Amino acid sequence: MRGVGQLAVAAVIETTQLVEEMHARIVRAVPVVGKPTASALLSIPTLAYRSVRGVTRLVGAAVDTVLACAESRRSTRLSTAEADLGTAPTPQEPEGFREPSPEAHT
Repeated sequence: MRGVGQLAVAAVIETTQLVEEMHARIVRAVPVVGKPTASALLSIPTLAYRSVRGVTRLVGAAVDTVLACAESRRSTRLSTAEADLGTAPTPQEPEGFREPSPEAHT
């Protein structure tokens, strides 16, 4: 899940960068009539695009933190439950496999 969140954040940031670059090329290509220059026309959109990227990074970091905590809690809860039952598998055993006890053979 964390990977999906990180991929979504990267996609939004890259798309924002692409749109900003297209916007800048359009503004520079169209002749401006009057006093404003291309740089003046780009200052507000540049601020907006930076804000979008900043908020996206902030949301991405928050989502990543929440998912990391959820994974940690789930892992801890599963480990605790297995330890309480005395059924925690050893690293060599596949999940769900239990060695028969010696008493079962007598």
